[in-house]
Amino acid sequence: KLKLVFCMKVIIFGAGGIGSVVAGCLSHQRGLDVTLVDPWFEHILAIQTKGLTVRFATGAELTCHHLTAVHFKDMQALEFEAFDMGFIAVNGYDTDWASICLARFIKHSGALCCFQNGINDDRVAAVVGEERTIGVIMTISAAVYEPGVALRTDLNPHAFRVGELDGRDSPRARSLAAMLESVGPSDVTTDLWGQRWSKLMLNTMNNALAGLTGWKTAYCRMHHDTQRIGIQLAAEAVRVARAHGKKVDSVLGLKADDLLAAAEGRYVKAAQRQLSEIAATAGGESRPSFGQDVLKGRRTEINELNGYVSRKGREKGVSTPFCDRVVALVNELGVGFEPSPKHIEPLVAMLPAETVPFRIALVGAGYFAQYHIEAWLRCSRDCRDCELVAICDSDAEKARDSAERYACSGALWTGDSVDEMLEAVKPDILDICTPGETHRALVELAATRNIRTVVCQKPLAPTLTEATAIAEIAEQAGMLLVVHMNFRFQPWFQEIRRLLHDERPIGKVFSCTFRMRPGDGQGDPPDYVSRQPYFQGMQRFVIHETGIHFIDVFRFLFGDVRNVQAELQKLNPVIAGEDSGIVIFGFDDGTRAVLDANRLVDHDADDTRLTMGEMLVEGSSGSIRLDGRGRIFVRGRNPDSETKHSYAWEERGFAGDSVFHFQKHILDHLLQRGPPVFNTARQFLQNMRIEEAIYQADSEGRRVLLPPILTAKVVAGAHVHTELGEGPIWDRRMGVLLFVDINRARVYTFDPATDSLGECDLSAHTRHVTTVVPVGECGHLVLVGTTSGMALIDLKTNTVSQHPANGFLTAHERMNDGKCDPQGRLWIGSVTKLGPGNDSQPVLGGASLYVLEHWSGMPSRVLNGVTISNGIVWDESQSSMYYIDSATRQVDAFAFNSIAPTLTSLATARRLAVQVCTSSSSSSPIIPDGCCLDTDGNLWVAIFGGGQVRRYDPRTGTLLAVVELPFAAGVETTSCAFGGADLDELYITTASKSWPPEKRAALPLGGRLFKVQREMLQELGRGIRGSPVYHFNGGC
Repeated sequence: KLKLVFCMKVIIFGAGGIGSVVAGCLSHQRGLDVTLVDPWFEHILAIQTKGLTVRFATGAELTCHHLTAVHFKDMQALEFEAFDMGFIAVNGYDTDWASICLARFIKHSGALCCFQNGINDDRVAAVVGEERTIGVIMTISAAVYEPGVALRTDLNPHAFRVGELDGRDSPRARSLAAMLESVGPSDVTTDLWGQRWSKLMLNTMNNALAGLTGWKTAYCRMHHDTQRIGIQLAAEAVRVARAHGKKVDSVLGLKADDLLAAAEGRYVKAAQRQLSEIAATAGGESRPSFGQDVLKGRRTEINELNGYVSRKGREKGVSTPFCDRVVALVNELGVGFEPSPKHIEPLVAMLPAETVPFRIALVGAGYFAQYHIEAWLRCSRDCRDCELVAICDSDAEKARDSAERYACSGALWTGDSVDEMLEAVKPDILDICTPGETHRALVELAATRNIRTVVCQKPLAPTLTEATAIAEIAEQAGMLLVVHMNFRFQPWFQEIRRLLHDERPIGKVFSCTFRMRPGDGQGDPPDYVSRQPYFQGMQRFVIHETGIHFIDVFRFLFGDVRNVQAELQKLNPVIAGEDSGIVIFGFDDGTRAVLDANRLVDHDADDTRLTMGEMLVEGSSGSIRLDGRGRIFVRGRNPDSETKHSYAWEERGFAGDSVFHFQKHILDHLLQRGPPVFNTARQFLQNMRIEEAIYQADSEGRRVLLPPILTAKVVAGAHVHTELGEGPIWDRRMGVLLFVDINRARVYTFDPATDSLGECDLSAHTRHVTTVVPVGECGHLVLVGTTSGMALIDLKTNTVSQHPANGFLTAHERMNDGKCDPQGRLWIGSVTKLGPGNDSQPVLGGASLYVLEHWSGMPSRVLNGVTISNGIVWDESQSSMYYIDSATRQVDAFAFNSIAPTLTSLATARRLAVQVCTSSSSSSPIIPDGCCLDTDGNLWVAIFGGGQVRRYDPRTGTLLAVVELPFAAGVETTSCAFGGADLDELYITTASKSWPPEKRAALPLGGRLFKVQREMLQELGRGIRGSPVYHFNGGC
């Protein structure tokens, strides 16, 4: 087989959107000799006279003056067998003659491939031979609407997939994928035909519908009718592909099995929601080529897309009614028809009746499961939102009894094997109502079964560590994991919150007391053991099992908890854990709340478990009282002024119907008709941190402080989804934030004044760009870390100067993070991998920390035995340097002497400053990554694997505050830096390295840039800003 080592001379036949965008990127960013051929005279002339301008959906733009543009009639002037690579970028019906035209111009050692929709590789191979054909699947979209200007209209995080026709992982496929990186992230597949059918599935479900209606791609994916028709079209493509023995993968996160299920009436709303979510990646102006052809009055590719599915279906006897009808509609309308939504009315009429959106499977048929079952059945009966299809319990008889008791005609399956249940009913939502110690295994099983939504009873896990691991499992799987916490949905707490936040009848809130008195804890065994036997053996009981609800209620009513004091005790000797205690909560605004919990005694109520006790909220103008019958009383400052407050609630189900309202809240979120879901696993961890602090306060006899929680928001103007975002630093010269994408070798500049992003692609010069620092106090020069060492980049001209000593690193060692000290020296560390791939594991102790004092000098190694060199900063006194080797899971401090006689003696007396993770296991999910320092001398550390940035006092190791990223960002937080003219905003970079398409779809903010605004930082204290940023001052 012939091999393509690297393409230096390229010919592209077809200068439409895809051909022009690829030509511009290969010529401008890769520096290749590119010839572009097309019959559109005005477009070719514009490129010849003014160059080709390529505009991106991110706002970036490039103009290429060095490519050759040739009109089709002038092709005879080109030299035969002169090109290393040829790309066909015309419509599918022109594949045969385009291949014949190009064949004579491709070297015998070269290759030809097609940038097309449909499956045409075999047609190319029939002309030039299989050994000179290579496949490329594209997931970008583009258009040309005016001569000389091409638009890349999508925001997809992935661009191309390259594959050999015979499935080999060949050097030429890897070479071509590397070349196409200049357009966007690209990789190699060993299943070209499966990938082709996967892409055809996407084209089949959207292209013709966009052409018929005249709608743009994003709107077509979001409209209810085209979503449902598209699902049927895609399902037909999947069935035909599988009948031909082809493996259909996911595209843009759309899984073939999910679409088949939706076409059969299962998981429809979830599939539609996913289509709406990925519509954002299409770009607002994107149209498929089919839609562009219709608008321009040209012949369409209907016979190469849906028609191909129909023909291949007939070969295997697979019915394709929707594809058949689409083909007939387009062909009946002919060439040059006027698009209109009316054209799809015959397809709408073919759709099956809409069925129940979500199939629910319940695990656990114990005491409390009765409330789950009753609530799901009501959601099904009254709201038509779901159907309960299975009940599973370790005692199969108990599961069957539950189904019979509630006359669950929809409960099609009962038994004692969760795995068998999931295989049999394929639920959309798994509801886990079992003891906490079983939750991790069940969530892991749900993840392997690709269940997208799981509801899990509290407590999420016996310990905070295990709960964190469960949250990580869910996030890695792209699963929405919600912890069942229904108390805040109890009507009295909902009404009290409304009163406190809207009507404010008692003025400023001073204090709250809740006397928890269910009266079910006496006897041997206590009453609650008959209901829930495992209560008796719980080592932590009244807070872990019941008090956790009131932690959540207090946060719901009064905000974030800042400190706790506690005294707990066990009154009934026959149980293992505590059953009473007093906890004092301190809140941000000075409010204090007391939880006085005692499970042995009762209170004045007909049902002591209705409200579980009595509450009194006191403020500057009066008080609000809740009694044991769910009644609310409001009193002014006059002692005799208490009046009963009327509000509506229903004594039904559990505690004012709170389970029903909680479960309906989840369905409303999934159906996009309600607020964001409350209490995801990540959010619930804060409740468990407070619980942990309560037990700590009790054991140590002191008040325990809790760090405040801030929230980062995505930066709208920084559209890029980095694979490994890193190295943020504020450049005061240009007033922009600099950061890099290590694996894609990009330097980005974000300008907050214009909310715009600039990009510098260095992939032609290095495989990695690992960090960036400004050089000097003027101009656009920056110094970057690279695969082989360092380089200087002029961001205005994109010129690159490699460091003269590059190549000094060992095999598989590359640079990593770095920053400059107050004297302008660059401190830059490395990482050594076991192999050349980005996913190779680091070599323990195989890297180093270097210092570069002068650009013309040799970097000096100042620290050996490093594994993953990351964050490095200096305090304002210049007496301490803080450094992170991520593998140690800690931050170290060095005594720093800026005028030491040697570079190796600048930093000495290494000591532990902050222990980020106490786990000694190398598999611990969280590690410290990049960091920055504020003017108070406190460290801000990005927690990779934790979805956080943490603020520590490095002098004591105390955790002072936590910044949480949104769930949709994932947990790969990489670095942080203060920015803005006053360094009073915190920027955060993230990663989405090696994420599969389904994970990217589930976590659409992965790899984005985030920011904590100054107003939120000031909640920690006025005047918080970053310490000075130091530029390289090494004689460039």
